[in-house]
Amino acid sequence: MSNNTEDTDKATSHQMDDSIFNEWSGILKAGSLAFIQEYER
Repeated sequence: MSNNTEDTDKATSHQMDDSIFNEWSGILKAGSLAFIQEYER
């Protein structure tokens, strides 16, 4: 019983981690692109 709950918790937190990671990687990509453009001027 407790095993099942743990698995569900892990799956949920993992999904959250993925969305946060995707958000951050998008922000970092945009930031680095902007930085490169500024730097190349």
